[in-house]
Amino acid sequence: MTTATARQNKTNPCAILDQLNHNSSPSKDNHIRAVKMAVLAAALEHRGEVTWAWVRPLVPTWVDPALNGSTYSALVNSGLLVDTGRVERSGDTKSRNGNKRYPIYTVPNVPALAAHVHGVVAA
Repeated sequence: MTTATARQNKTNPCAILDQLNHNSSPSKDNHIRAVKMAVLAAALEHRGEVTWAWVRPLVPTWVDPALNGSTYSALVNSGLLVDTGRVERSGDTKSRNGNKRYPIYTVPNVPALAAHVHGVVAA
């Protein structure tokens, strides 16, 4: 990502979602969209906040695990997800990560994210 693109993403956070869609191959589009939908669902469920511990169970099992992390990281790095400085315990005892702590992020503009994910152009 260039400096100009990073600057644009700070002023237009949904631009990273466009970039993710633009840079992906068609075979990855549904995977990336599913992760974004899981982030949106978690944000709506948790008053505009997300953490990977809340998102993970919402991601369909058919999604490529490599795209889970890269999509979530891209959302964080773009500034679309803003670190609150708080953490949440994973609770994932199945993979022995029960005590791992995940940062809690806020989604500053949930309606804009929802409109973008669903392909609605905001007026």
